[in-house]
Amino acid sequence: MRLDFHHVQILDALRQEGSFRRAAARLGMSQPALSRQVARVEKQLGVKLVERGPSGATLTEAGRIVVRHTTSINAAMDRMARDLRALDEERTEHLTLAASLKPAVTVPHLLSQGYRVRVERVRDAVAVSMVEAGQADVAFIVDDPDRPYTPPRGVRAATVMETPLWVALPEKHRLRDRERIALRDLSGEQWLVPTPGNLRAIVKAACADSGFTPDVRLSGEVDLLLGTVDLGVGVTLASPLCGRFFGNKLVMRQLAESLVERKLCVWRSDRVSSAMVHDLIEKQQQAHLTLSWTEPAYEHWLETHPYALPSVA
Repeated sequence: MRLDFHHVQILDALRQEGSFRRAAARLGMSQPALSRQVARVEKQLGVKLVERGPSGATLTEAGRIVVRHTTSINAAMDRMARDLRALDEERTEHLTLAASLKPAVTVPHLLSQGYRVRVERVRDAVAVSMVEAGQADVAFIVDDPDRPYTPPRGVRAATVMETPLWVALPEKHRLRDRERIALRDLSGEQWLVPTPGNLRAIVKAACADSGFTPDVRLSGEVDLLLGTVDLGVGVTLASPLCGRFFGNKLVMRQLAESLVERKLCVWRSDRVSSAMVHDLIEKQQQAHLTLSWTEPAYEHWLETHPYALPSVA
């Protein structure tokens, strides 16, 4: 995991506020999410950065050193980036991204770094094939749980995150007051299912294991499905934060069954550096953590499943 400006912001907010609660409020994060970020940075650096006590939180000497040095380093990097852009206004570094997942965090970050990006929205298997054939540099996919991806020579892969699949219900749905819902209780519903790919296969296999074939009303991209649930038409399965991410007002409920999707990054090691990929993964994880406070039940799930957001060091 590379220490970046987001981590420096967290430590600096703790220095100024003297409290995890106030620092979290200042940064628009939940307190547990901020605590997890601090713990991950401390683990990565191998040193204690924050002293926690009844009177509040204070930076250790190591924490103050980190803030002092990384702030100056980030400022120098920003100046270097500006100088390079001034030197070459027509930067021509191209990156082809193949994705079954909507790259809503990845693409803006790449553009901010000066890349010219071409995006191919394709199925999981096609995205992987494009990377292997040299037709794409990076791919973001949902892994096949029955046949986890093993990269060939010249290709690398890393887990972005593992997220449980929950059921997305319209606000006035008959089951909205349940904390957990069994798939079999949804057998008579109209279903909205993802486009063909590994996520669709996971959903259909889970329904089959529960003894029914879903009555498919709509097939499409996850953001389209969630928008349709928002309109009161049908149910679907999605990661707990998908509704919040796409701005929908949904009721997200845990499943009685344990279903997990593993989101994977695949890249060509001869074209893309591991450092750049790790940066992309961290941006996605940070965006995910920032939203996690909106679903307290999911925050608890993350606390009990620390492997779900693996370190990318």
